[in-house]
Formats: sequence, C-alpha cells, structure tokens
Amino acid sequence: MHDIGLTESRIAPLKQCCFAVSGGRQARDFLLGKDHPAVKAQIVGDAISAHLNLHLPVRKYGPVASLVAKGAVCDLFGFEKRRLPEKFKSDLLRTYPAGDLQAALLSKEELAPGSRLDFGRKLSGGLPERIWIHDIK
Repeated sequence: MHDIGLTESRIAPLKQCCFAVSGGRQARDFLLGKDHPAVKAQIVGDAISAHLNLHLPVRKYGPVASLVAKGAVCDLFGFEKRRLPEKFKSDLLRTYPAGDLQAALLSKEELAPGSRLDFGRKLSGGLPERIWIHDIK
C-alpha cells in the first residue's frame, strides 16, 4: 500500500503532488472508509507520506512510520531481504506483487516539480535497473 500513489488507482496525477503524499492521503481515506479509528488511519497516512525518507527514527516519527520506511527500503533496494525466509518472500510477492516504481521513474508522465519522484528521475535518468527487489537474488 505504501506505493499506491504510483498505481492506476491513485487519487492525484503525478504532476500534481508527490506520490507518497497522495498515497498517504488515499490510504488514510481508505481506512476511514472502512471504519478504522481516525487516529490510527492518520498514523498510517503519515507513515506512507514519509516513507521515502530512508531513515525515520522511532522516537521522532513513531514505530509505524519507522517500519514502513524500513519496508520501503527493503522493497526498493533489497536491504535486509536475506533475513526473510524464502517461502515468506515468494508468498508475499505472489500475494502482493511489487509495484512498478521503475516504470514511474522511466515514464514520460509529467511529475510534480521538485517532488521526490522528480528528483529520482533526474538522477542520471533514474535509478539503476538492478536495484529492484524482484531482480535481486
């Protein structure tokens, strides 16, 4: 769910705002629509909005945001992936296929100027292809 802002079901065009922020809002609204407590829905929304920060200290951002950021780093770069059991990884990716951040970085779709995705795209034409978790053995 942390990359829902990159999917076809996103609530805002990529040129309008950062996908993490719009994804956080979308996740919060989804949880509120399913009658989850507003405080918990906001915590999840804030965690998703901040997940592109590579390090979110628990003391400052809370445990949910810290775990979402760590999961996003694992998803994108494969950090700590080796610690996960193989069956867990294959079941996880079968149930929740990896998003296509690579396609978003390489697409020609207009991005919000100064957004983190815009910045990532400008890094030598995007991030190297071999960093995607589903490619890492």
